[in-house]
Amino acid sequence: MQGIRPLDTQVLSQDGCYRRERSWYTGGHPELLQRYHGSIVQGWTGTETVVTRDLIIPVVTFEMESAQ
Repeated sequence: MQGIRPLDTQVLSQDGCYRRERSWYTGGHPELLQRYHGSIVQGWTGTETVVTRDLIIPVVTFEMESAQ
């Protein structure tokens, strides 16, 4: 996925560790459409790819120390 430049990302909804976001990328990128739900549109910067993704994000991260 080289050559893919993001334009913007918007969080549509978030509930705890679940997040749905929409992202805009310059140019037409069919490889993104194979992986995520989206479309290729004519936008402000020319041809843009718009994808919607559902993500699971960590709410809390922690580090384990070895037990001695």
